[in-house]
Amino acid sequence: MSETIETIMEWHKETFPDTTLAEQFHKFELEKKEFLKAKSTIDGLKEIADMYIVACGFSRFNEPISKLLFKKVNSACLLIDVIDEELQKAIDEKMSINRKRKWHKVNGEWRHIDENN
Repeated sequence: MSETIETIMEWHKETFPDTTLAEQFHKFELEKKEFLKAKSTIDGLKEIADMYIVACGFSRFNEPISKLLFKKVNSACLLIDVIDEELQKAIDEKMSINRKRKWHKVNGEWRHIDENN
């Protein structure tokens, strides 16, 4: 399945029904920090995919801000020379994993139950 903003946003609504805009912003910042710490292009690409997924979730709340976040995703891609096809593949792979995970809220933050995946 090739994921789109719409398919990710729908999954996000179903999976995180009570998440807030502030929580999403915090999550994006965490993913951005993980991208900046990435030691390889492959790790960086995985973190960019996470940033993209969070930006899609943001679309539920505030489209102008989500567009700004997508620009940050594009900038991150430029930093490590990632092309659209590579990003789409990484997003699809990450969403395949995310869709199989069980999620719960811990201290106001959504986390997957098995933190090893």
